Amino acid sequence: MIISTDKEKCRQCYACVRNCPVKAVRIENGQAEVIESRCIECGNCLTVCALNAKKVMDNQYDVKRLLQGPDPVSVILAPSFVASFNIGNPMQIVSAIKALGFYDVWTAALGAQFLIPAYQDLLKSDQMVISTPCPAVVNMVEKHFPTLLPVLAPLVSPMVATAIYLNNIAPNRKLVFVGPCIAKKGEAQLYGNLIQYVLTFTELKNLMNEHMIDIKACKPEKFAGPMPFDGQLIPLSGGLSKMLKNSQDFLETEFLVVDGQAECYQMLQAIEKGEIQSKLIDILMCRGCIDGPAQLSNEHYFNRKKKVVNYFASIPLQERCQGKTTLSKIAELNFHREYIKRQFYRLQPEEKEIQKILASTGKLSESDLTNCGACGYSSCREKAIAVYEGIAEIEMCLPYLLDNKQKILAQLNQEMDIIKDLNHELDSIVESSYDGICVTDAAGIILKTNRAFEHLYDVYDIVGVSTAELENKRILYPSGSILVIKEKRPVTFMQNIHNGRRLYVTATPIFGTDGEILKVLVNARDFEELEKLKKQITYSFLDKEKIINNYVDDGIIAVSSAMASVLEVCRRIAKVDTTVLLTGESGVGKEVLASYIHLLSDRKDGPIIKVNCGAIPDTLIESELFGYEAGAFTGANKEGKPGLFELADEGTLFLDEIGEMPYLLQVKLLQVLQEKALVRIGGGKPIKVDTRIISATNRNLEEMVAKGAFREDLYYRLNVVPIIVPPLRYRKDDIIPLANYSLEKFNKRYNLSKSFGREVLRIILSYNWPGNIRELMNLIERLVVTSEQDIIELDILPKYLMESSKPYSKLSNKEELPNLSQALENLERDILDKAYKCNNNSYKIADMLGINQSTVVRKLKKYGIT
Repeated sequence: MIISTDKEKCRQCYACVRNCPVKAVRIENGQAEVIESRCIECGNCLTVCALNAKKVMDNQYDVKRLLQGPDPVSVILAPSFVASFNIGNPMQIVSAIKALGFYDVWTAALGAQFLIPAYQDLLKSDQMVISTPCPAVVNMVEKHFPTLLPVLAPLVSPMVATAIYLNNIAPNRKLVFVGPCIAKKGEAQLYGNLIQYVLTFTELKNLMNEHMIDIKACKPEKFAGPMPFDGQLIPLSGGLSKMLKNSQDFLETEFLVVDGQAECYQMLQAIEKGEIQSKLIDILMCRGCIDGPAQLSNEHYFNRKKKVVNYFASIPLQERCQGKTTLSKIAELNFHREYIKRQFYRLQPEEKEIQKILASTGKLSESDLTNCGACGYSSCREKAIAVYEGIAEIEMCLPYLLDNKQKILAQLNQEMDIIKDLNHELDSIVESSYDGICVTDAAGIILKTNRAFEHLYDVYDIVGVSTAELENKRILYPSGSILVIKEKRPVTFMQNIHNGRRLYVTATPIFGTDGEILKVLVNARDFEELEKLKKQITYSFLDKEKIINNYVDDGIIAVSSAMASVLEVCRRIAKVDTTVLLTGESGVGKEVLASYIHLLSDRKDGPIIKVNCGAIPDTLIESELFGYEAGAFTGANKEGKPGLFELADEGTLFLDEIGEMPYLLQVKLLQVLQEKALVRIGGGKPIKVDTRIISATNRNLEEMVAKGAFREDLYYRLNVVPIIVPPLRYRKDDIIPLANYSLEKFNKRYNLSKSFGREVLRIILSYNWPGNIRELMNLIERLVVTSEQDIIELDILPKYLMESSKPYSKLSNKEELPNLSQALENLERDILDKAYKCNNNSYKIADMLGINQSTVVRKLKKYGIT
């Protein structure tokens, strides 16, 4: 890409949009990007960008590498160099360029001289001719006015004509063009290896500075090759016309000279409409090459023009005439070229789309169309079309932004009021906490404390004080914040302080996005008060009398109403000798409930046989259930064997995973259930059995019946009393009692005395437990046997458990820590939820929490508490 944008420098000035004749600039997120398919490489965006955010393809390194190669390298120098380099003798430039390592220097004016006969031939016809020395003009026609390609002179530019000549006389020569034109870089690429690289005057000057070459100190030296007669005029606006008039008589009205980006665009529009009848359109995108985007001089245009004219006049007429004679003897070369239609597809919006875009910026009528041009487009309508095409943004409209300024400010003020309100409420929440709370910065300087903290430590007005100073004075020892800053992890410890209190302290780091500690949150509780509270409460759900009242029996805990209902059903149907189907997810305790029903039934003195239908191979399950007679099959016991149905006689047979029973065996099971008798494999005599059937599954039997995978008649026979066992995530009230029950169980088994830290219980309560009770009990056993301390803390919890428990888990993860606002927001949500459960009246909740009723309504809506 010839021209690109430095995104770091680009700002929302839209100067490049405003000054691009073909609007080849896309604005995205406020930054400009050159659209290559539209760009004509005129370089105007470079000259108007005050921030130098536009970049041109740099070929300095390529040329230096080329000069190190084995082949000689010649320079084709644009004749406009006279206007760019402020030197006493223009010919000093030749030796200065050769000092860089170039073999020789040729003037591109030669190519202009070569092309005069070809233009003369073209002008003999009646057809209009648009001149083609300027590649930016050619790009404009090919991309934006393809209908004018037939009248575009089918001739190469002077640069290419000179290169063709040099390639003819020295085929192994490498060529580099140097000039003020950026579009020449793109033009050179169209001709393969004819011209290796193009340098701008700026790049040439940089190379000379790098090699410390002072042009003014160089000796004058002539160009290689013959001197053109009047080709030196080509860099001037109308130079081609002047050369043609000097060589042949033409009427003044037959030639029309056009220069400047806007003028070129307007001229091509006029030609396309048939409004121009001139014979030759001598057209240059700049005001001649002396005004190219990469020219170096700060002198005004007319001084630069004067330098070119003076240089032309300084060349002896005899020398120019000799050159003209020499050139006329050169065999004719082929300077013909063809053009391609490079027109891009433009989206054409319907009028309703344009009006919709205009309306989005508040332009609802013609009087609203300011056409101020601040966006870079000449009219609001043109800009709306650009928005539709995806090359402009709504926000580019300055009047629209100004109109919305007050609305934005009002909205910001409203947001600030909300933030202030939130901060006040969060401060109130922190102050209302029974725990002592202290926040320090990364250096241990106290930023905030609540009244409870000051009361616990008997210190006041300590904001701004270093915790190191308090530690040295033994007001608190050790300092939780200092420990956290050193170890970069949460710490929990017992702290003895100056007033004789023992505190249970947890200090937690709050990390920034860079992984460094921003703040430390310290939470302190009076240990003696905790012990008193523990003795008073002792987790009422573990009280033995409450365990009995809430149906706790051999691991069955039903504090939750959902599970209490299930146990109540089990109690009612235990005395009734009917089939029961237990359904629910894996791990919810279906097998325990089957045992519970058996123990409460009249069959409790009989056996309970448990069979996992999915664990027995299909080839064996029939013999296991129904038994077999002696010699029933190869390898059979000589005395035969009773099946599990017989073994469960006068007791209970629990068929777990009943959905896995082979389809062919389901018929025999149904027969036993209906006739209360079975026939062993290899036998012929029915054997009476008095067995109660309890089955269980975690599969959808109704769906299996519909698919033909389970017998419908057997399903209805088993599903006389269906009991759905809820998963643990729907029994939140059972989680902590189950955890403590499991803890006590494993403490007795392994002769230990472990207990849970407070944060551990919170995380256990917040987890979803996809593996249900089985997963919970396995985790508790793991924690009991792996914890090195008597108190089970966060550091040994599995990572998956921590990650699923927000916000508490993130307080132990350095890379994923929430900020203080997030933690307080979750605390606010919990307090509101508890208050709502106590009283769902917003006015009473407001009185309870000491905040406005409107704030209560807004907060409840925010957190979805209903």
